Amino acid sequence: MKLGLANHKVDVVKHDPAWRQEFARCRSELALVTEIAPTRIEHIGSTAILDMPAKPILDMVLGIEHFPHVSPKLSDALKDVGFLRLKVEKPEEIVFAKFNDDSYQVKTHYLHLTQYRGQLWRDWIQFRDRLNESAELRSEYLALKLSLVEHTEITIEKYTDAKAAFVKKVIST
Repeated sequence: MKLGLANHKVDVVKHDPAWRQEFARCRSELALVTEIAPTRIEHIGSTAILDMPAKPILDMVLGIEHFPHVSPKLSDALKDVGFLRLKVEKPEEIVFAKFNDDSYQVKTHYLHLTQYRGQLWRDWIQFRDRLNESAELRSEYLALKLSLVEHTEITIEKYTDAKAAFVKKVIST
């Protein structure tokens, strides 16, 4: 299994069944070091969708009770297993990433902290589950993703923004 994508690069690779195994390994490790129940750690994003080509970065969400307060103990535990807090400003999440080396140029994992069972948590889980249940939605989503990466001027921000309408449609049905 190969995970990793350089900063600001957009690429979609063939689905790798090992992504689920890597998530299971990460979930166990995170539950152990953070003492957070495994049920509060979920695999999200395209790597969690059946046979879906994806950016080779494993996305996970960790639900915390008192968002946005992240205890120093939790931050330290995440750092101990390689997750560093990113300078991403989002109202409902705090983003951590794991990198392939100390140059911090290639991200391999994202860990999104949000309110456990809050709206964002529910939206991510619902999106993943609906796509896993529907071959039609998976096909539509894949076509959108592939059309976006064909553009040479696509940035990760434009790529994410361009998928937002589809995501909203899926979670509002």
